[in-house]
Amino acid sequence: IHWIEGLGPPAPVVFLAVYTLTAIFFMPSFLLTFAGGFLFDFWMASALSILGSGLGAISAFLIGRYLARAAVEKQASRIPDFGRIRALAEKKGWKIVLLARLSPVFPFLIGNYAFGTTRMNAYHYFFASLLGTIPSALVYAYSGRLAGSLAGAGTGARTPQEWGLLGVGLA
Repeated sequence: IHWIEGLGPPAPVVFLAVYTLTAIFFMPSFLLTFAGGFLFDFWMASALSILGSGLGAISAFLIGRYLARAAVEKQASRIPDFGRIRALAEKKGWKIVLLARLSPVFPFLIGNYAFGTTRMNAYHYFFASLLGTIPSALVYAYSGRLAGSLAGAGTGARTPQEWGLLGVGLA
């Protein structure tokens, strides 16, 4: 966080690149979304997190489709329900991706690669992934922003109205 913060104007671009890599390398992105809320304002953190998540998702999708298809299909075949999910994804397309993104139990990072083995349109996959990550990105970015505000609370620079809003937000 301190390293990105110290970059100045290029910080958002570096944050976006790191965020994109988290999806490719199976790293939990919610931590980075939270950190983004700490580093940037709420809207910037949310936008960067949603875009980074989408870019990471489509990158892993394309790797699963073109570079590592055989390995991904081999791993996916070990998942008992993947055949049904694959059939649904090929039939319903972006709707299944959107539902998977909204589900807290669907393995987001593995799904990026696995959906790449389907005949789903990459464009539809990208935009369904973007839409599906909006709710969680907003929650984690807000939480990070709130934590950042509370961390600076000892400065005494807060007005009573700001404290009231922070209390309502925390509640």
